[in-house]
Amino acid sequence: MSVSLLPRVHALARAVLAAAALCALVLGGLSLGAASAVAASYGPSFDGPLGRVGSYQFDGKLVYCLEPEMPRPLGTTTPAGTAGASRFQVSDLDMARANWAISTHGQTESQVQAAAVQLFVWSTVAPSVYNSHGMSGDDYYIGRLPGVYQQPVLDVLAALREGSRYVNSYAPTGGATQGALTITTDPSDARRGTVRFEGGEPASWATVSLTNAVSATNGSATVTLAPGDAVEIRATSSAAASGSFRISAEATVELPQQRWNATLAVFETPGAQLLGGAGGQEEGSYTLKAEDAAPREPRFEPFVSTAVAAALVGPGSAIIDRWTIARASTAPWLTREDGTFATVTAQATLYGPFDEQPDTQAMPPSDAPVAASGTVTLGGGRQDPTGTVVEVSSAELGVAELASGWYSWVVSIDASEQVLAPGEGPVLPAGYAWQDAFGVQEETALVVPSVRTEAQPDARPGEEVHDVAIINGVLPEGAMIEFAIYEAVHRDGATVCESPLAVTAALTLEARRYDEERVASPAVTLDEAGEYWWVETLRSAEGEVLHVGGCGVADETTIVTEPTPPPTGTPTQPHVEDRIHDEASSVASGSLTETGRSDVQAFGAFTLAALLFLVAGALVTRERRRNSGS
Repeated sequence: MSVSLLPRVHALARAVLAAAALCALVLGGLSLGAASAVAASYGPSFDGPLGRVGSYQFDGKLVYCLEPEMPRPLGTTTPAGTAGASRFQVSDLDMARANWAISTHGQTESQVQAAAVQLFVWSTVAPSVYNSHGMSGDDYYIGRLPGVYQQPVLDVLAALREGSRYVNSYAPTGGATQGALTITTDPSDARRGTVRFEGGEPASWATVSLTNAVSATNGSATVTLAPGDAVEIRATSSAAASGSFRISAEATVELPQQRWNATLAVFETPGAQLLGGAGGQEEGSYTLKAEDAAPREPRFEPFVSTAVAAALVGPGSAIIDRWTIARASTAPWLTREDGTFATVTAQATLYGPFDEQPDTQAMPPSDAPVAASGTVTLGGGRQDPTGTVVEVSSAELGVAELASGWYSWVVSIDASEQVLAPGEGPVLPAGYAWQDAFGVQEETALVVPSVRTEAQPDARPGEEVHDVAIINGVLPEGAMIEFAIYEAVHRDGATVCESPLAVTAALTLEARRYDEERVASPAVTLDEAGEYWWVETLRSAEGEVLHVGGCGVADETTIVTEPTPPPTGTPTQPHVEDRIHDEASSVASGSLTETGRSDVQAFGAFTLAALLFLVAGALVTRERRRNSGS
């Protein structure tokens, strides 16, 4: 008999037919030997107030009810041989399809699949009763299931009906042409490759079960292939993380017309539904196997290249480390079963503060202070994180403010410290550990010192003035400070420091920690009165600004003022006798008593005045003689 080319099972049907591999194992149905009287037990199923839908378990196999409206088979159940199509008044083809469904998809641990098989069996062997409720049997019996499961069961039921189109109870003439199963490896990525079904009888298909791999398209470990088809595969996360593994595949190839017996094994329970089990099949399928010839050994070895965003950090600012995510080997970033990229947990530690720039060494000193520490998650999502830049901030690790000093980042990735999602397998190879060195220059930053100033507040024109910087913190080697002085300018309500009147010579400061230490500027002479503003600038040896003062700060202001001038005009010189007379008169005047002096003091003053009159008289006489030429 010739075999026509049938359409390939659509995607939904293929998903359900994953269990078809079991069909090769069910050739003789259930044991039909001596009857054993035992009770059937519940298998995967749904049970509710409207009834039960699903499988029963008897003698190690799953069996299904054949009479929808009969009571449950809860009593003693015994094997009752086989039953053909005539017992149920259906065609041989319908019986073969019921046998196929129970024998293959019915042997499952899934409640959803078992419920779908039960509805398929009822609708196939008892269609009149199944559809006797004034509506479709599907609509009626699906109501026994919780709402959340109804559509999934109907989807599987539709796939079963599609798959049953390829079942036939009659054997074709001639033998089947067997195909071959092959596995390939992507030369650029040992975790990837293909599985291919080649040859085989036209319109046959292979249900392939993968070990250590899944479909790269949908993440399933089961794929369905027609002759000549191939599907891209990728290693599972657990296999790839092991560092060495082989991918294998086993396929059940079903021929275009499956040769299933038009019978079912039946099991009787007094007063209850008849149960039906696998009825066996003629040779309508065969098995293929394939495995990698050699182990695959991709090593997923992530690390990060790092550099601080700024080597000099102002007081109160955070130190930011920039990571570029990378891989040490050619193996791509590990992916999860759902196709998303796996997450890797890295440890970030900021050591410091140190008074001196630390030397590079493999491990941090045992007594090195830790300023900040925390974990950072790399990867996740659907984009390959390789090459992505991640910023890690000391502030984000919980440190609000860093003291002045040197700091060094150290980053590590360790397989034993990975944080895995529930159900997620290992991400990194066992024992994998990576860590960058301590004290690497690109990973080191200086939190610069704080600086405040106290300028000389006042001066006279022509005097020397100076500023004083008060430093608190760590200075690097070669740091310098200079002071500039500006004439005070206010423009649009703002202070303006544009062109300095003078800039002092830079003072080189010692590299060490300063604790409120005062550094005086060189002297500057200001010749004119006015208001002047100082601005101090602290630089590194390379000229980078570590600190710069503000313009017009009160503590940085010097006021230069002129001295108070003497009274204006030149007084006339009185004649000598008039001058002496005035002085004596003032001594003897009554103003003495106005000062509140005592009588004794007044008498002494009177005596002194008399003497002054006598001396004055003698001087006047001598002066007159000189003037008269005698």
